[in-house]
Amino acid sequence: MSKIEIKTSNKNAFGQVRSLPIDGEVTIGEDGVVEVSEECAALIVDGGSYTYADEEDDTEEQLEAARKADEEAAAKEAGENGEDDDDGNEFASETEILKFIAKLKNENITEVIKQNGLDKADPEGFKKATTKAKLVAYIKANMTDDIRGAVSELLT
Repeated sequence: MSKIEIKTSNKNAFGQVRSLPIDGEVTIGEDGVVEVSEECAALIVDGGSYTYADEEDDTEEQLEAARKADEEAAAKEAGENGEDDDDGNEFASETEILKFIAKLKNENITEVIKQNGLDKADPEGFKKATTKAKLVAYIKANMTDDIRGAVSELLT
């Protein structure tokens, strides 16, 4: 049975003993990494709080920096074109929508994606969206007026 390293995003679990499917009780390292069988990893990585340890970890700080850079670029572009922030539509800005979505639990983000049919827009991309950062990026890449409208209503 081949072993693989996975990492938990639950900082409270660091250094704790957890019971996992197939492998039973395991001790999670102080860095959140635990070595499990490939079969166990396949079952729990898609569950939400575990990722493969060698995956690039998109932290909230990285997401926030990317959002801020997008906002600054949009503001600069609007200023150069003599535009104001209000483009005349009834929707909240994409940045506001993505910030709102990023505050939701992974299960709720997945539900938003499925309710609006976005899971069918890019099925392979949807399968790969296993972390909050990837789910938010998936929504950003596949944003529709339905999502803009639904989230805008929640923001008002």
